[in-house]
Amino acid sequence: MRLPSGLRAVLGCVALAIASVAHAQDKKACDLFTRAEVESVLGVALEEPMSQAGGASCHFTNFAQNKPRPPRRVDVSVNVQYAAAPNRAAVEQYLKFIDEKTYDNPAEVSGLGDAAVSHGGPNAPTLAVFRGGTMVLTINGTATLEQLKALALKALGEPGTTGFAYGTPRAPLPRPALSSAAAKPGSVEQLKRELTAKADAGSVRAQMALAKLYEFGSVGADGNVKPDYVGAAYWYQQASDGGDYEATYSLAVLYRDGSGVAASPATALELLRKAALAGYVPAMVPLSYAYAATRTGVSDTRARYWAQEAARRDDPAGWA
Repeated sequence: MRLPSGLRAVLGCVALAIASVAHAQDKKACDLFTRAEVESVLGVALEEPMSQAGGASCHFTNFAQNKPRPPRRVDVSVNVQYAAAPNRAAVEQYLKFIDEKTYDNPAEVSGLGDAAVSHGGPNAPTLAVFRGGTMVLTINGTATLEQLKALALKALGEPGTTGFAYGTPRAPLPRPALSSAAAKPGSVEQLKRELTAKADAGSVRAQMALAKLYEFGSVGADGNVKPDYVGAAYWYQQASDGGDYEATYSLAVLYRDGSGVAASPATALELLRKAALAGYVPAMVPLSYAYAATRTGVSDTRARYWAQEAARRDDPAGWA
């Protein structure tokens, strides 16, 4: 089983200025593990591995011409790409390709490299492992995800982490300034001061509470809420970075509506997808609408999927 041509293309993109696999420090795909090691993981006897693409790919199979057909055919392909310079956007580029060109829903895989993603069906999954900003290892085929993970660990040398941080940092949002005037006890300004101290100390709960206070906590003379969307966006971003998916969703809504930040449908979709994939149900229907507004070959299918997923999780808006 070879990688689909489109997936091979995106691997070339994310690798960024591919270096020759002949470099002493960069192993060819077939040199990442022995045939015996692959056999021990897959539980079948294999033919000699086939090196392809100048050493960047290696194919393992238990099928051979002019030999009895095995009871269960096994095919596993390994692809490795090396880059001359670190590429922090490699994971984002890979996920963007998966999102726009396939029907797969990728999932984060922990404990492998500096970042890892799986996608595809249970009978033929794909595992992509990113290491050091300069290496992308992709394994796919007729094996379980656990078997692919075991192969990746052998290839990398457990667990293969370098501490490299993937992801393109966003431009920092402006931090809201506290009033210089003395705050009255029990006032909104006093509460902001107290929450800011906790938020600055790293409390995600305080960051989320502060974001909501900026968005909903002030009331004008007419009795209507006077939101400070700029302040809310800053603290939603902090809480989202700390792993709060409600904050991720709330920040997505601000980007969608252009409230406190420049409107960005692409950023809104990215954040909604992050929250929805993490299981945050309120993000699923808005994500469905966001996909419906895009024009890719799979966007309509993804829009239906997330509406149905919301309905399956008892969100009545999913049936609308």
